[in-house]
Amino acid sequence: MKYAFLLLSFFLLSFSATAQESVYEIMERTDLSLKQAEQKANAIFDRVGKERGSGYKQFQRWLYERKFHIDENGTYLAPKEEWNRYEATKQNNFVTAGNWTELGPLTWNRTSSWNPGTGRISAVAIHPSNENTIYVGSPGGGIWKTTNGGGTWAPLQDYVNSNWMSYFAITIDPNNQDIVYAGMSGSAGIIKSTNGGVTWTSIGTMFGGTVRKIVIHPSNSNIIFVASSNGIWRSINGGTSFVQVHTIIKEDIEFKADDVNVMFATGNDVWRSTNNGITWTNVGAAQGITNTGRTLVGVTAANPNYVYVCQASGSSFGRMYKSTDAGLTFTTTVVGDPASGTNYFGYETTGAGTGGQATYDMALDVSPSNASEVYIAGIICWKSINEAVSFFPQTAWSLPNGLGYNHADVHGLMWVNSTLYSNSDGGIFKSVNAGDDWTDISAGLGIRQFYRIANSQTNANVITGGAQDNGSATRQATGNWVDWLGADGMEGLVSPTNHLNLWGTSQNGSIYRSINGGNSYNGLPKPSNGQWVTPLWIHPTNETILYGGWTGVYKSTTSGTSWTNISGATITTTLTDLAVSTSNPNYIYASNGSTLYITTDDGATWAIRSAPATINDICIDPTDPTKIWVALNSTTNRVMVSTDAGATFTNVSAGLPTFSARTIVVDDNTPRGMYVGMNIGVYYKTEPDINWTNFSDNLPLVAINELEIQKAAGKLRVATYGRGVWESPVANIPPPSGFTFNTPAPAVSSCPTPSTMSLTLGTNIVGTFTNPITLSATAGVPVGTTITFGTNPVTPGNSSVINLNNANSLAAGSYTITITGTASGASAQTRNITYTINAGTGPTISAQPTNQTVCSATSTSFSVNSSATSFQWQVSIDGGVTFNNLTNGGVYGGVTTATLSILAGNITVGFNNYQYRCIATNVCGNTTSNAGILVVTPATLINSNPTDVTICSGNNASFCVTAVSTNLSYQWEVASSCNGPFTDVAGATNACLFITNALTSAVYRCKVTGTCGSAITSTCAQLTVGSLATVTTQPSNKEICTGSTTSFNVDGVSAFAISYQWQVSRDGGVSYTNISNATGKILTLLTTTIAENNNRYRCQLFTPACPTPANSDAALLVVRSLPTIGLSATPLTSLLPGQTTVLAATPSQSVGGIVSKQWIKDGTPFNYNGNLIALNVEKVGSYQLSIQEVFASGLTCVNQSPVVKITAPRSDRLFIFPNPNDGKFTVSYYNASGNTSRIITVYDAKGSRVYSEKLKISGAYTLLDINIKSTQGGIYFVVVGDTAGKKIIEGKVLIK
Repeated sequence: MKYAFLLLSFFLLSFSATAQESVYEIMERTDLSLKQAEQKANAIFDRVGKERGSGYKQFQRWLYERKFHIDENGTYLAPKEEWNRYEATKQNNFVTAGNWTELGPLTWNRTSSWNPGTGRISAVAIHPSNENTIYVGSPGGGIWKTTNGGGTWAPLQDYVNSNWMSYFAITIDPNNQDIVYAGMSGSAGIIKSTNGGVTWTSIGTMFGGTVRKIVIHPSNSNIIFVASSNGIWRSINGGTSFVQVHTIIKEDIEFKADDVNVMFATGNDVWRSTNNGITWTNVGAAQGITNTGRTLVGVTAANPNYVYVCQASGSSFGRMYKSTDAGLTFTTTVVGDPASGTNYFGYETTGAGTGGQATYDMALDVSPSNASEVYIAGIICWKSINEAVSFFPQTAWSLPNGLGYNHADVHGLMWVNSTLYSNSDGGIFKSVNAGDDWTDISAGLGIRQFYRIANSQTNANVITGGAQDNGSATRQATGNWVDWLGADGMEGLVSPTNHLNLWGTSQNGSIYRSINGGNSYNGLPKPSNGQWVTPLWIHPTNETILYGGWTGVYKSTTSGTSWTNISGATITTTLTDLAVSTSNPNYIYASNGSTLYITTDDGATWAIRSAPATINDICIDPTDPTKIWVALNSTTNRVMVSTDAGATFTNVSAGLPTFSARTIVVDDNTPRGMYVGMNIGVYYKTEPDINWTNFSDNLPLVAINELEIQKAAGKLRVATYGRGVWESPVANIPPPSGFTFNTPAPAVSSCPTPSTMSLTLGTNIVGTFTNPITLSATAGVPVGTTITFGTNPVTPGNSSVINLNNANSLAAGSYTITITGTASGASAQTRNITYTINAGTGPTISAQPTNQTVCSATSTSFSVNSSATSFQWQVSIDGGVTFNNLTNGGVYGGVTTATLSILAGNITVGFNNYQYRCIATNVCGNTTSNAGILVVTPATLINSNPTDVTICSGNNASFCVTAVSTNLSYQWEVASSCNGPFTDVAGATNACLFITNALTSAVYRCKVTGTCGSAITSTCAQLTVGSLATVTTQPSNKEICTGSTTSFNVDGVSAFAISYQWQVSRDGGVSYTNISNATGKILTLLTTTIAENNNRYRCQLFTPACPTPANSDAALLVVRSLPTIGLSATPLTSLLPGQTTVLAATPSQSVGGIVSKQWIKDGTPFNYNGNLIALNVEKVGSYQLSIQEVFASGLTCVNQSPVVKITAPRSDRLFIFPNPNDGKFTVSYYNASGNTSRIITVYDAKGSRVYSEKLKISGAYTLLDINIKSTQGGIYFVVVGDTAGKKIIEGKVLIK
């Protein structure tokens, strides 16, 4: 588990798995120009490819954003530098109508998206004693806080500093929940709040790149550790200063749960400290950490000696290591291998997928109550219940699925008490059943990072847009958002004639369409890969005509189902922007870098022109297609205008901050009203104006990726990169004369708040206006207060002090009041002013409660020294996790004074380790003291007495006693019986008595004396000294055949009853194991197998007086294999007269004995030594062989072959063969009736008998060989008759 008192930070991190610089390390560097970074990254992609897990997607995302933060030379502008430039040019004459409100989305509502989410969360902090208070950090939307467990959320830094909007680490002080630390990216460093996030102060920027994690010593809040891109930093004064204690990049750092001096830190490797992080030692291959790669560490209070290390291999899962000795040594528990289903950082829940995103998303934590439960995550979440030997999936990364959903790209897992939290690119989720089910608690976080949006011009409510990691979302006609596409959402379109028809894209120009307002979608073909954000445009009046900027300009006249390249060979590169004139759609502009392409004839011909810098956005005048404005990637030429279709440009950037302009839109009023969105804020001017003015009232200080005007509603809408979609009324063009207000800084006060707070509101003259301005507070005045004006009315160009009266009645917070100015001959103007009341600090506690150690049934007290006006003492009975208020009476007194009394006679052992603290309060707040610990020493008590011991004569024995008290002393005593008398055992003054070479029996007891109470004596324990049994009959060796039964015998004598335990050795007598149920003098082995050959058997003889056994000799068991013999008939097992078959025997070879065999027919042996027998129809029957092997010992092992049955089936034909012949042939006929003789007669063709014989017959067939070769050739007749001369059958034979 993450240490119980540490509030952990989760963050995006990227490490290389090799010594080579990785894509993610390139993205961390601020010393490279954009071109250099792109060249280095492309060299990597040329080597490893651009598939999933290569980092290509993450680099394209980074490249798209980084290009907005460079100067003319491509050099990186840090967030702090951009903020300084913003501040330097911030205008005081804000446009009145710049009044922004948030449109969302604030959660996700899936219709057809496959990976919906609220937005990216890269840091989380939760205090274990108050899980309702949660801080989350977004990489673009600042810090948010909930005080009701995610029921509602509030942003903390929308209007403070744009430099403070990207977070990767947040930690709450475990001893003071109002103190919060937050670490940022881009070398912005760490900020600190001492009032629960109301205000923040920078405490350092020396950490280099991104701050990865912040941890605080659990009992000394002054000691802070920071893991960052340039190593580990340590503070001993609450962050006032830091010392670098390690110089290698680190992202994870943990305390050992029961010893904060022992710490672990990981980055691309593992390090360990034993002196609270002052020095660090590498834990490498010699200690079991055999590999390198992005590495995280997990610890648990369930077993503080357990340390788990999770390591990536490139983008895939590498391996898990486990230590059971507090990180001194490690063993590998599982290695990542898709073939084995162990690539836990891939996309598949089977673990069989290749690749992954471990260099981008990776998390680890261990259950705080079960050291066997380990949780890891990357794209999906996994759990192990066997100490990280194997893992099973708990979520899938896409919807729908049957497993459970937690948004992909998990950057952190955190156990807090019994709840498991995760933060990912989709928000913050929690599980109350160990990860089996997850609940999204992100609703209310407006942190979506939009790339593009599009308005419907037919329904003012409808907006569609694409956001990083969370697909495309649509605000439907009801005003509710739905999520209809997944992946990274990009450009979107809404039909000019039907708000239900939408188009959306994902990265590199994959395109989709919905015809039902985003309730479902169909995929459309894309002509080629485009840029990260591929531009799209739609015809101003015809929804079937679309334009896209993939590799060239493409046009569709079928709503996107087919595309035609209309730029031919002129454009061969991908495009960054595209614009089609609303007044003349034949005019099309496209760009890549600073190159501008233009056609005036719908793509028939193209001209190539150049802008002064990279073009981010093109805006065409509503009525003049040759007039365009461009937003440029430049610190000098931010916005330029061309009146000749891009042939020449004029710089119109005066008044803008000196960093990139991202997007521009122009209203169709006269004169033209123009808006530009930048890295910070929105700016406005009319075309004749020289200077731009800041148009960002109430708009968070985040980057603006797109501006859109919804004409019917009179709204200007922005897609922000971190705070969702916002809108403001479009600007009203000021009259030729009048006045405006400036924007005063908020009035800020800390407790104790004065009764009156004041600020100064200035006015500005427009034209030559001189009429007095009457001021009034028209909205937002807090109940119980009033607003008064120092000067009212005020002369234009002058200022008035605005007083908030009775301010000391207000609670801490910010109060926004609308001031309206009216004057004859001018439009009314309004300005929101802000009064901020900080909570202040509670009283100082100069003397903290001290720990108290007392005996039970006595009294004690705890005290504080403070100037507080009231006190409240609290008690914790769970080790300081939770505290509850005390009340006077019974046990306690003085619970609301500076001294708490615990009254005499009331302190019991149950109070041991109770913690007491005091909340000291004054008018400004309260301060919580440290906790004093009450240690209660009980009256001396023996809770474990010595027990009887039986040993063999000459062996050692020991007796122990355990007692409860302090300053314990011991004296052991001995006697011949428990009745005594007892005498002291010299020198036996420890809790355990050790007796060596014991020869006689005796009894022993111990007298124990402690601080509290009188001495007490244990019960007595008997020492019995006995002797071994003697073996009188040894088991003998045995030789048997496989399948036989045998037995071994043993016997012995002793003065005590003997018990027996037979054992077997299967390794030649090296080791023996007990045989179950073999506890008699005779061991019988039934149906032995060859596997038991060469086993050794012995018996252990035990006596109750001497638990050490006497071992018999070992007897060897030799098991001989049975000889084998096969028997088969070829080719027949059923014979008719004239057919033969061969029986073949295949005996086994000798294995040390003499082998012999015996042929058997129909159960009767017959003499024959060969292995082959030829059979005819007269020799049918059942054949078998018996085989035996006789060994030198006289052992004979016998086996039989299978029985082969040769049969003669009945046939009614007379068999004469061969036929024809030379006068010599054989005759046979089936004997159906069991006769013993037949008469066979041969006649010639004239009927003369030429041969006759009476044939004795047996069996089914008898063969009669006939020889009449002396007769002439011709046809003869063979007649078979019975003994009475009656013919049975007749046949012909041809004699040649």
